[in-house]
Amino acid sequence: MWHTSTGATKYFNLNKSNTAATATEYWNDTEPTATQFTVGTSNRVNGSGSSYIAYIFGNNDQIFGNNGDEAVVKCGKYTGTGSAAFIDLGFEPQWVMVKQATVSAESWYCADIMRIMDNPYDNGSRTKFEQDAADHRSTMVALPTATGFFTGSQVRDSGSEYIYMAIRRPMKTPESASTHFDITQAQSTSDGAPPWFPSTFPIDLAIWKTLDVTNTPQLNYRIGNQKSLVPNNNTVESSNSSADMDYQNGWYDNDGADSDRFSYNFRRGSGFFDVMVYDGDGTSSRSLPHNLTVAPEVIIHKCRSAATEWEVHFNIAGYNYKRAYFTNRSRC
Repeated sequence: MWHTSTGATKYFNLNKSNTAATATEYWNDTEPTATQFTVGTSNRVNGSGSSYIAYIFGNNDQIFGNNGDEAVVKCGKYTGTGSAAFIDLGFEPQWVMVKQATVSAESWYCADIMRIMDNPYDNGSRTKFEQDAADHRSTMVALPTATGFFTGSQVRDSGSEYIYMAIRRPMKTPESASTHFDITQAQSTSDGAPPWFPSTFPIDLAIWKTLDVTNTPQLNYRIGNQKSLVPNNNTVESSNSSADMDYQNGWYDNDGADSDRFSYNFRRGSGFFDVMVYDGDGTSSRSLPHNLTVAPEVIIHKCRSAATEWEVHFNIAGYNYKRAYFTNRSRC
């Protein structure tokens, strides 16, 4: 494997945890260009009569998106400090791969938003490319934001150099309401497999309730996979092992028709809806980036780690972001 941050004199093995090694016979000490890359004489890259395949990624080419000015992939490096450091990508990542490059042998760590990479109160799942073991869920690799990611405890050893590749999370403008919002009933999938609440798009936020009995509504979201909040009280976030959001066609691990359970499903989209998590730092006038791309008209806000009110801030008809509460009927 070649990486732009270590150059053509170095190579990695994706199936091994070794650091960058030096050898001419891999890339012939020649940097790739926009039209070709060069290989040497090693039978791993250029053995006579052997057949090979190469997967080639770009780096920060800003030609994508609605206005042709967005990058979808970025490769780079950073030096660990022992504490969380922010890596500015210019976009929110949906997939991050990180590898320690120079100090000691360490795994190829891969994390993604389908498996709660982006929950600061849950370490999320991470894959090690050089192993056939099950996913690990002990220490965090990356915590994404609207413009990059913070390094997790697994990939920030002081003095160690790390290489990374990050792929942008899609955040397109909705072309119709049906691509970003629907209402679904709990139903059987006929094959005994989830998801319980089907959808035609990946769901980022679900608000659901049982209608035939006294039952509190539940709020679940992809960033907090298997975590639940209750809109009608101020309790802290709780765990629900069935509330899986890691599907492309719905959510919740269950099967079986239930005509009294409904879910309101939302998908993130530019100009429509966004969701973000962050850790407080107690500073005044702190700016928090989002990817809505327009000024919000409504912001629903809740502290997940403490029993606080659900605050609803809105900027409609001159209210200028006054606030109300889900759990309090007092005036703004």
